[in-house]
Amino acid sequence: MPIVSTQVLINAPIEKVWLYLSDIGGEWNPVLQVASGELASGNTMEMVLLGPAGIRISFKADLLDVQDSKIIRWMAYKGIGKIYRGDHSFELVGVDGGSTKLVQIEKSSGIAACIGMILFGFWTKRSFRKIDNSLKRAVELSSV
Repeated sequence: MPIVSTQVLINAPIEKVWLYLSDIGGEWNPVLQVASGELASGNTMEMVLLGPAGIRISFKADLLDVQDSKIIRWMAYKGIGKIYRGDHSFELVGVDGGSTKLVQIEKSSGIAACIGMILFGFWTKRSFRKIDNSLKRAVELSSV
């Protein structure tokens, strides 16, 4: 099962980071361009991300776990027979001094997972870092 993960330290309290993160398809996110549906455990959201070479990739995400100021976790499916499944999570962890650590993880499964990681693993890691850094910048520059 291929796994991609990143983490970033955001110099802001966890509640402020959550305000942005919970707007998962908001302007701050350069990768996930559309996230329609209610962000709540048990719901399904329609999402569109900006993939390699600017290709728009649409998928459905079943929200497995959404806890205020703590975690967003979904299972995304792609392809006939769900040949690719991505268990994706954003977890917020409070750090001493009032900062927040964002940990982003995707565990891929299905028959296309290994091939997908070979073809798109570098892009996936780079996209995660874009999301991490964009969230950090938006939160830290915000006066909210």
